[in-house]
Amino acid sequence: MPLDWAKTQVDLGTALNDVGQRESGREHLQQAIDAFRLALPEITRERVPLDWATTQMDLSTALRALGERESGTEHLQQAVDASRLALQENTRERVPLQWANTQYDMGLALFTLGSEHIARIGSRKRRPASSKRNRFFRSPG
Repeated sequence: MPLDWAKTQVDLGTALNDVGQRESGREHLQQAIDAFRLALPEITRERVPLDWATTQMDLSTALRALGERESGTEHLQQAVDASRLALQENTRERVPLQWANTQYDMGLALFTLGSEHIARIGSRKRRPASSKRNRFFRSPG
């Protein structure tokens, strides 16, 4: 019975994630993340390894979507971590399509993490617009 409840939580998380992906807000994505995390104590790697990996991927997808809407990187890093966990069962030899999807999703999260990092570095290195302008456009004098 607890496994059925957990699978219902995954279904709920999937529905909330779908709604959250279509909206600009974060509430439904956070609720999806919560539902997936509630399911994981029952959908364990030892008990149902491929379902566990799928739930990790569902969690990763919701975390990445939430992370893309925030300025920090915490949720993006959690998305990468969940993808890496899923790859423990979603191996290339065992389930090649799921392995490829997991690699792709992890790549999206890593790309977004890298973009966030570059944006932070760039904002620290920027000069005020007036100093750039003065360097190139000097008034005759």
